[in-house]
Amino acid sequence: MKKLLTIGVLGLLLGCAMDNSKSFNSLSKEEKNKIRQTRDARINLFPGDKNLVYIGSFGKRFDKGYGVRNTDKRNCDIFLNCTPSAYEIALKKCKEEFNLAETKEIDYRVIPKEISKKHFLFSEVYWVYECKKSYRQVQTEKAEKDFGKINILNRSFICSYEKNPNEKSKIKIRGGEATEITSIGVRLSYSDVRYTNKGAFILRGSSDIGRTWFIGASSVLLLDSKSFLFNCR
Repeated sequence: MKKLLTIGVLGLLLGCAMDNSKSFNSLSKEEKNKIRQTRDARINLFPGDKNLVYIGSFGKRFDKGYGVRNTDKRNCDIFLNCTPSAYEIALKKCKEEFNLAETKEIDYRVIPKEISKKHFLFSEVYWVYECKKSYRQVQTEKAEKDFGKINILNRSFICSYEKNPNEKSKIKIRGGEATEITSIGVRLSYSDVRYTNKGAFILRGSSDIGRTWFIGASSVLLLDSKSFLFNCR
């Protein structure tokens, strides 16, 4: 019972612990609910901020937000209907605003009244989240730097071995994948095709492990640590 009463009080704080309370009270029910559901999420409120998301705690200045804080930073009414967690909202904001797929809480901040007025904020205390690149984004950028962007083009090549032009491989590139029929008729597949800023194709992820193609002005077939020059047309 005590817990329910506490939650009820927290719900009431949503509507009364806001700097711009008069303006908030003049909003429609739908607008108020939207602010509650999004936790009045804002980005980069202060000069020098970079990739920061501010999530309203709807707490008072004197308690620095702890008045409505619980384990997952949700606000719940007496029926235990809860808003999304601060983390969930911050992560969504990171993706939408900065195209960054990871976030972490770094602090809370009591907002000065002049900043609150400038940005028309509806909370006095905000949790601060920093948006970051996810591991996958970092690895994708590294791959693009090292091997080029994922290919979207369709191309076909007949590649002749320089030392023996009768030895030919037929290669079909279809976007991010490719197939090869070798000179002895073996069919191979490649699951990762890149296109470099110099107009060359790099074929990796072969079904024959250790086999990689570089097709450009000069073309090379890499077999483990060995390289073979080809003419691809």
